[in-house]
Amino acid sequence: MTLRKITPFLAALFLVACDDDSSSSAPVNEPDEVVESSSAGETEKVSSSSESKAKSSSSSETEKLSSSEESQEKSSSSESVESSSSEKPASSSSVEKGESSSSEAVESSSSEPEPKKMANIEVLSYQYVFTDMDFLDLTVVNNEDHDLDSLRLMLVFSAKPEEVDVQPTQNSMIESCPILVDHDICFAYDSAGFSKSCDTDREVRDLLRHTLPVRLDDSYDSTDGTYKYLFAIPLASTKVVAHGRLRLDLGFTSGLSNDGGKSCETMRQPAKKRFSKESGDWSWMPHTKAEDGADYAGMPLEDKDYGDQGKIPVNPYIAVYRNNDYLWGYAPF
Repeated sequence: MTLRKITPFLAALFLVACDDDSSSSAPVNEPDEVVESSSAGETEKVSSSSESKAKSSSSSETEKLSSSEESQEKSSSSESVESSSSEKPASSSSVEKGESSSSEAVESSSSEPEPKKMANIEVLSYQYVFTDMDFLDLTVVNNEDHDLDSLRLMLVFSAKPEEVDVQPTQNSMIESCPILVDHDICFAYDSAGFSKSCDTDREVRDLLRHTLPVRLDDSYDSTDGTYKYLFAIPLASTKVVAHGRLRLDLGFTSGLSNDGGKSCETMRQPAKKRFSKESGDWSWMPHTKAEDGADYAGMPLEDKDYGDQGKIPVNPYIAVYRNNDYLWGYAPF
């Protein structure tokens, strides 16, 4: 073979070899890797986007859930508040019912009368007879948080004029006083129960000398010819301390006057008018709540010292005034 024929053949072989070498040296998986990397990038982008979408969706869902939960909590709390607020009147009504029932139980269990009052005070009383004279043992109880003074106790009774009005005697200078009130005992008790004699003994006694019965002219009873009379017992500056009490013993006596009946001096003799729960006198007689305002069994007749060991009943028919202001009790006027 000649060189000219061999040379084209070798050149062809050389080209084929070069093609083989180039094809063999080129990485076969390179396009795939590029695809994979691109797909991986796209995948990462997709995954990141999906993750962000998922996060955003989950966060939005979480926000929706939290908002819905908050709204539910708010609604439930508002419902609970509304239910609790709606339940409050019932509870208050139940409390009121409980209080009313307890107060009813106290009222039903208590046998004491219930006088009308503007101040938290009470008057306890019983009657005794000593040296043939009628006496009243009176106790004024002050349940207020402040002291009380300038008190007047209103005793109301019925009598014929000759049993009360000042009468002339054979001596033109002296009149007879059929009835007056004499001060006998006065003790003041503090809130701890300690007692002392009243500092106003002389003052009260002098005032009682000038305190004569006042007739209520429109109270005439034609069946027995009696009027109602009022004894206003002045305690003047006598002080009943807060949460303390005052004991006052009064005697009904007859006496004499030398000033035309303006004042009377006691003779320590029985009064012409006598008192008892059967005598029909307002402050002594029994009363019913339906007729007069409070149930009262009437003035008990006891021994002189009954108050030292016995329970003295409340007498709502001895009214109490301070100056001209009503404080406690019932009066027929």
